[in-house]
Amino acid sequence: MKTTKYLLSALCLAALAAGCTKDSAMRTSSVEGLRISVTAASSSTRTVLHEDGLTVLWEEGDQLQLIPTRTDNDNVYTLTLDPSSLSSDRTQADFTASQAIPQGEYYLASSNAIPSLESDPHTITFLYSDRTDLATGNITVTDATKNTHEGGLKTMALLSDKFTVSADATEISTPLKHYSTLLELPILLSSNTTGADVKLNQITLETASGKFLPSIQMGFEANTNAISSLSVTFADTPALSVGEPYKVYMPLLAVNPLDLSGEDVTLTVSTSAGDFIFPKPGQILAPGYRYTLSALNIDARPNLITNEAEWNQALTQGKTLLALGADVELTSSATLPTYDVTVTGDYTLTMNVEGRTPSASSSHIRYIPTDNGRAGINSKLTLTGGADLTVKNGYLYLSDLEAGEGSELSSEGGRLVVTEALTVASGATATIASGLVASCKSLYCEGATLTINGKLYYENVSSGTIPSGDVVQVFDAQVPYSNFDNWFTKNVSAFVLARGTADLIGEEGSGHNVWGSGNGNESGSGGTAAIGANPTTPEETTVMFGKACKMFSTFINSTWAKKFAAGNLFLGSFNTATLSGAQMTFGIPSEGRLPVAVTGYYNYQAGTIDYIGGNEQAGGTDSMDLYIALATKQYSVDTTDDTTYPGGSASDLASDENIVAYGRLTSSETTDGYSPFYIELTYKDNNFIPSGDLYLLITATSSKDGAQFTGSTSSVLYLDELSLEF
Repeated sequence: MKTTKYLLSALCLAALAAGCTKDSAMRTSSVEGLRISVTAASSSTRTVLHEDGLTVLWEEGDQLQLIPTRTDNDNVYTLTLDPSSLSSDRTQADFTASQAIPQGEYYLASSNAIPSLESDPHTITFLYSDRTDLATGNITVTDATKNTHEGGLKTMALLSDKFTVSADATEISTPLKHYSTLLELPILLSSNTTGADVKLNQITLETASGKFLPSIQMGFEANTNAISSLSVTFADTPALSVGEPYKVYMPLLAVNPLDLSGEDVTLTVSTSAGDFIFPKPGQILAPGYRYTLSALNIDARPNLITNEAEWNQALTQGKTLLALGADVELTSSATLPTYDVTVTGDYTLTMNVEGRTPSASSSHIRYIPTDNGRAGINSKLTLTGGADLTVKNGYLYLSDLEAGEGSELSSEGGRLVVTEALTVASGATATIASGLVASCKSLYCEGATLTINGKLYYENVSSGTIPSGDVVQVFDAQVPYSNFDNWFTKNVSAFVLARGTADLIGEEGSGHNVWGSGNGNESGSGGTAAIGANPTTPEETTVMFGKACKMFSTFINSTWAKKFAAGNLFLGSFNTATLSGAQMTFGIPSEGRLPVAVTGYYNYQAGTIDYIGGNEQAGGTDSMDLYIALATKQYSVDTTDDTTYPGGSASDLASDENIVAYGRLTSSETTDGYSPFYIELTYKDNNFIPSGDLYLLITATSSKDGAQFTGSTSSVLYLDELSLEF
């Protein structure tokens, strides 16, 4: 078969030439082994991308895409450069298909095209780097060296008109057109007095009207998805050098010349030293051309902060390096950063979170009760140059905290929670001062020293060694077996000649069986199970996932006892039983971060009360009861003495002086299957800081007044997938 050459010269690596020279048409005798000759639109308008005239050259391994127009053909076919056809100057080559191409209509596109074949008309988005948001067109550059003409932006938006592949075709030729414009943005760091590298984070281009396209449509009948801003984000945040322009290349999709004349155009350069804003006059940007803007000059200086107003102003301007010129106390109305911030200077920054109400919309602090005086910073805070941090009157939640040399973390009635990583900079020494209770998920102190004079809870040490002092490895602790998937049976006894088998939550002999019920215990002491009743049982049918816990109320009619019993579940242990009652312990030790809620699913079938005080008697509708509490003691409960229960005979958790936080769900409504629940803990003292042992209480029952032998024998409560929120 006659071989023809593919010619695509000056492939605008950074500004796509509006045209390229073309070669003769390519012949194909059949659909099998298809070869296509491609030309770029008008050689007369050929431009080059570099000032030195460097053209874009084809390389072995380059590919194009053949994209069908028919909805019944959802295959995208790859055409690969034939290295034997590559010309000596690397400007000419043939592209061939390795598989048979069905007859039909197609588009030819550059290899970075991402087609959506489900839409009608089809849409195409072009990847300009290894990560492009297909919905917004925004680019994330993970390797800054690829944001160049020669790197990841080599193939811009190249697309042909629609053409036909037929079985008897002997010759196919189609032009590739340029559908992108390239902006060359020189970032010039004119000076840097921050004492640290200035890192480039992001470039954002905005217009008052939405004219930018994240994608284009085949046929271009309509483009309704125009947006008002585009951005290039650098994941590896390259450092800028003083006096050396750093060129950033921003491609824009354009079907026709993009007319921005008369519009307000704004370029925002986001750096580690803050955001720098450059208004620019709008102009017409033609597809296939590169436009080089004048230098965007950045004068990086630390922002001197001596009071809250200056702090708020700096954050409004996007400044990320703040130099303390005095001790600064931020009130509950102060602006909190939504991006990484470095605080330097040998002074103290005090976060007073008293009265602060965090945003419920933030996924990272969604679980923080709005009435507990808590502040959340969903970003990294770095302390350097001797800067200290004091938490005052409440809880401060940080995503990441890095402490530099001489930094001290202290408290004035506050508690510090680092939801991700607490880092001490390598070679630095930092201190958790006396009186501060801090917690973190991961601790990094490789080559650093962290002195613990307060208290530190942590989940793991990711780097370095465990610091000495008052340190506890407990964090976000979940209650064992709270998904209720694990059960075992145990032979129990209680009264003379009485024997039974108890259903128990956990694994026999594990030592982690923290859930108790009135059924009995692993030691063989039986409650209701000793007289043949297990009101608390595993459930395998009516579940959310795996197994659930089923609690039902029943009347026990045995030789040894005749009484009403409600299915129940509690954190603690069943101890002993007599004919008149039972002894139980409510509560398990709780350490680490303070829980703020318990979540899960419940399914309740409420019956009509038919036993009151153990006597068969009609009443109203029964109610389920589920509560969580934090207390300063465990409760030794005697079922014959109502005053021994948490909250006493009235079950009033709010008035119990030993309970520091509580939440409750009581309902007489029958649910339609499982319903999710979120029971928030209300802390009696919004600024509560534990000074001794704490115990976690969770109890549930199918009949709220079951302890008084009152309820309905038709009431059933299912509980599944319990989880603590922190």
